[in-house]
Parts: sequence; structure tokens; C-alpha cells
Amino acid sequence: MKDYYFSYSSVIKSVFGGFWNKLFIIAVFVVCFRFSDAVWGSADFQMRLQTTSLLLGSIFSLSVIFALISAILLKINPPHAKYGHPYLDGVARAAKYGFMIGGLSLTMIGILMVDGFLDPFKDLIELLLSIVS
Repeated sequence: MKDYYFSYSSVIKSVFGGFWNKLFIIAVFVVCFRFSDAVWGSADFQMRLQTTSLLLGSIFSLSVIFALISAILLKINPPHAKYGHPYLDGVARAAKYGFMIGGLSLTMIGILMVDGFLDPFKDLIELLLSIVS
């Protein structure tokens, strides 16, 4: 029986694809822009853009670190899968989880430490709470 292996691009598309994953990635970008705007509100646009790129770079590096740790752990204890490439799938999922943890931690830090972090989102939050209750 022939083993079927997927390319790295198809594994990345399967892990990071889909509506909710793309929506979360866009939300992480919005949170980074909002965080830099709340911290450097009176500064010029270049300073805010530099802070945003630094935050996005740190979140991306966190996902790379998660992927490297996953690759090392998968090399030590290899998974057994009939179809697909288990190493690529595990590394891509670890990168996704690193991006999610970085975005969520930046959101929590913004909510706890920065005054008025959620002010632009106040109408949206009230709308969602009125729909739920």
C-alpha cells in the first residue's frame, strides 16, 4: 500500500484555513493595532506602526518557538499515522496554537493594563451581550 504524504503548503492551508481561523488572525492584527494606538496615542503614526510590527513579530516568534518545540518532541516520540505527514501536521498545529496564545495574551494584557483598551469595541460588545441575553 502506498503512503500518501501531503505537501507543507497543503498542511498549512488545512491548519490555518477556514473562516474562523482567518477571522482570529485578523482579530490578532486588530488587537496589535489597538494596543499600539492605546499605548502611543499621542505619538506619530510611524511609532505606532513600529510598535505594531514589534508586537506581531513577537507573536510570530512565539509561534515559531512552539513549532520548534513540537518538532523536537515529535522527533523524539514519533506519532503513527496512516495518511498524511504527522510531523508537518504537528508542527503546523503548534505554530497555530502559539499564534493563538500570543494573541490572547496580548488581548488580556491590553484589557488589564491599558485604560480604555476596549472603548472602540464597546458598541459591538453591547450588541453581542444583548443578543446573548
